[in-house]
This record gives sequence, C-alpha cells and structure tokens, in this order.
Amino acid sequence: MKAVILAAGEGKRLRPLTNKLPKILLPIREDGWTILDHLISSFPTIVNEIFIIVSSHQEKIRDRITKKWPKRQIILLEQTEKTGTMGAVLLVENFIKSNESFFVIHGDDYHLSEDIKNFIHKTTYGISLARKVYNPQYYSFDIDKNGYILGTREQTELEKKNGALIASGMYMLTKEVFSFPRRILFNKEIGLPQTILNMKDVHPLQCYIEKEWYPVNTIDDLKKLQTFLKKKGGEEISLS
Repeated sequence: MKAVILAAGEGKRLRPLTNKLPKILLPIREDGWTILDHLISSFPTIVNEIFIIVSSHQEKIRDRITKKWPKRQIILLEQTEKTGTMGAVLLVENFIKSNESFFVIHGDDYHLSEDIKNFIHKTTYGISLARKVYNPQYYSFDIDKNGYILGTREQTELEKKNGALIASGMYMLTKEVFSFPRRILFNKEIGLPQTILNMKDVHPLQCYIEKEWYPVNTIDDLKKLQTFLKKKGGEEISLS
C-alpha cells in the first residue's frame, strides 16, 4: 500500500520555529523525535511506499529520511503552487494503480500509532474523525448507525464547549477520487475533504473515530503535544 504525507504547508503560525525547519521536522520529544519520524514508524508493514508532498526545506526533509529511514522507500514530490490538499493528492495520481487503495495523512497532525494502524487496516474508503474542542469554525460530522458519514453542519453551542466530531486528517482513498468533480474553496485552493464529501451519496464514506488527535498549527498546539507526550512517556512502536 502507498501512503501520502501532506507536508507542503508553510507553518506561518509556528514562526519563528518554521523559519529554518518545516513543521514536519519540529521536535515533539526531548530526544528530537519529529512528527515525520512518528508517522513513518507508525505505518504498518502493509505500507511499502511513502510519498511526501513538500514545498520548502526539501533538503532538510531528505536529509532526515536518509539518516533515520534509509530502508524505507520514500519519494518526495514538490507542490509548487498553493493548490490545496486535493491539489497535493493529485501529484500522486500517476503512481496509483486502478485497483488499489491508498492512505493520506496530514503531516502536521499527531495521531496515536494504534489509531493510524487501525485506520489503515479497518478502512477501505473513508476518513478519520475525532471528538475535540477545537476551532469552532470546523464543521461537525453526523454519522449513521453503521459508521458512515451522513453530512456536516456548523457546531452547536454545546459542541463548542464539550467537543464536536470533526475531521482529523486521515483518509483512505481509491483511484476514483481523481475523477471526482473538484471542490474549489474561497481561496481558490482545492479541498480534499470537501471534494470527497461532495460525492458521499455516490461513494459512501466510512468513518473511523480516533482516541486522540493533536493538530499542530500553532506554537501553543506544539507545546500541548509535547506536554502530552512527556506525560505519556512516548509510544511503543510496533510494525504489525
């Protein structure tokens, strides 16, 4: 199986930390372990090829891969224009076979290793969700009793206080996604979740609800993740 890591974001809200490093290489533990390291180590053995969509700091990412992950088959693809998350995924279109599923994950989010593995093993076509108090502008998801997405809506006042079921940045997709009508956002970028949600009546979307999810968009987010990992004492890594 192929895995795609979306890592082309500029990390503006993480400056000055991202002036010299991409978000995916920011240390999340005292030993220098990065989100990139965590993601690669969390992929089950079924993942035998990894694509990383990059923009800036390519050489630093390549250097990290060479030093830490020399045995993994990893290809860097450059996203030269701001075409959004779906625009990033389109870069791997020619690498995906007609009959295969492929995994996509945001490179600036932290997921438990077990959630990554379970999502990959249990999902054939779908997205991950997490119940969290986060940006109230994020849409809340409604799901049916069988675990399929019904639709999205604005968060209720109660959800803003107690947590809403929101998209957490993992996707299991098929080659068909490249033929979907592309959903253009207000900034003229192409949204990946918006594109696949727009086709849910034709291609029903499974959902996987995560135990933990830490988006890393600001310095405060990074500090929260580092505190969580310090308390947790790191994760035991298994390639099962």
